[in-house]
Amino acid sequence: MVIDDVDIVTAAGILAWVDLGLTLVDRMLGPTVMLQTARFVLADPPRRRRSLYREFTPRLQHGDSNIRAVQAQLHACLHEPRSVEQLAQIAAMHPRTFQRR
Repeated sequence: MVIDDVDIVTAAGILAWVDLGLTLVDRMLGPTVMLQTARFVLADPPRRRRSLYREFTPRLQHGDSNIRAVQAQLHACLHEPRSVEQLAQIAAMHPRTFQRR
């Protein structure tokens, strides 16, 4: 993600330097050169859809009470790592069955 505020241009994210570089190429050399550069380095042009980065919101209104119990436990203790086996135990089912559900 690139923040372009006239005299300040900055970016955030693990590969944001690519977006920042392409934004600067666009600003200095124009959109045609920027798109050619993006194709050359096999990168998406900056300012692409942000919907790809939406926050995940799990569906909780479903009929599976065992899975809802696991979801509630995960939500209550977000900081605690859990294995599939532990989650299956909360759901009172075999780990393989839990993974399928």
